Amino acid sequence: MRTTGFLVAYAALIGIGLSWLAAVFFYVRTHAVLAPEQQHLRGQLFFNWLFVNGKLTGEARENARKVHIAMAVFFVCLILAGGAFIVAVAPR
Repeated sequence: MRTTGFLVAYAALIGIGLSWLAAVFFYVRTHAVLAPEQQHLRGQLFFNWLFVNGKLTGEARENARKVHIAMAVFFVCLILAGGAFIVAVAPR
């Protein structure tokens, strides 16, 4: 059980890193593909990116959706890693 817990925890840690990199990648792409009429949203994307998605259009909106998915995966992996480490190091 201890080995399985560590394997799950390490797999979740890898998932944390990969999902964080994916979120950063799509966040940067969201800024790169903003239409000229949406340039005023740059500051809002930086400070409250979660609430700007409804104002975006086209590829920027799709990239923002991918950021949201990557961040959800990040938090799921974070919780999974924490739980797996607790199971792995729990005294028997």
